[in-house]
Amino acid sequence: MDRLDVLVANAHRRLRLRRLLVAIERNPSILEEISMTPNVKGLGSALAKLKHDLDLQAGSALTELSQLGERANAAMTRAKQKIAETRASVEEIEAFVAEQEGSNGGPSLETSSSSSAAPGAQPAAAPEHLSVNGVSQG
Repeated sequence: MDRLDVLVANAHRRLRLRRLLVAIERNPSILEEISMTPNVKGLGSALAKLKHDLDLQAGSALTELSQLGERANAAMTRAKQKIAETRASVEEIEAFVAEQEGSNGGPSLETSSSSSAAPGAQPAAAPEHLSVNGVSQG
């Protein structure tokens, strides 16, 4: 388009706008007759699209959550197994320690050699006391 055509097109647009404004001034009810449904229809479709997109995202989020829940259950099962294994090891250690405490780390006195005194008997003589030089005293 050349310059003259652009100027004429702009003048026609201004003229139509001026006529519309004059008509509205004379009869304000014209504004009530103008339907605004194209914007409302666009808004409704945009809202429907948004809802659809959210439903898709929520579906994938629910799938991901259920998979995560399954993984969490499996992890807790494995953790409980490890705890049970550790408990068994601790019980073995406790049994070993109890056995060692009862025997004082060696054979019991009851099953020692025959030179030992009978259980519950007093020693025949008082134990020997040694001095600094290793000489017995009285």
